[in-house]
Amino acid sequence: MNTLFTHLNTTHLSKMTKLITLAASAAFTLSASAAISVTNGAFDGPHNTGGDVPDWLDSTGGWSSFTYNDGDSSRLTMGADGWVYQSLGTLDPGSTGLDWQIDVASTNGGSYAFEIEFFAGDFAAAGEGVDILGHASQPTTLGGPTTFGVDTLGTFNGLVDTSAVAAGTEIWVRIHQSNGAYERLDNLQVAAVPEPSSVALFGLGG
Repeated sequence: MNTLFTHLNTTHLSKMTKLITLAASAAFTLSASAAISVTNGAFDGPHNTGGDVPDWLDSTGGWSSFTYNDGDSSRLTMGADGWVYQSLGTLDPGSTGLDWQIDVASTNGGSYAFEIEFFAGDFAAAGEGVDILGHASQPTTLGGPTTFGVDTLGTFNGLVDTSAVAAGTEIWVRIHQSNGAYERLDNLQVAAVPEPSSVALFGLGG
């Protein structure tokens, strides 16, 4: 009896240890997405202050990029060819993509469009009025579709492949008014996507 009890108890502890280890590993991998995040994705800021978007590096001069507060929400607004960008942090092990979405809150109509672009690598020259795109030390443009143009209201989203990007690489996002002017953008969200095997660990047992 004691031998049987000892065997069952040892088997139970072994399974519990395995599950705890797997769960801890999965939780660590899933928490990697926390390292990639947008600062002020709601584009909160003062009303109609030309040339500055809080927490973002942006184009300067006139009203090329600014926050517009219509009494309900503060939104990103850019003049013709205006742009903003920021670092999203560094990519963690197990991340295979970047899942993003943004709201187009209003548009001036016509064929107006904006673009979202993602980059991977160091950019020591980052600063106000210094565009990341086309700079001599521009980081690598991520593979797959990284530029998205829209000209209607609604929520837009996409997935950017980062499977070939090394862990610890800095990730950047840039938004650019590519056609027309003064659309109002809101609620940018970007999250790292963990590899499927990491998520599947939560379903293991027995």
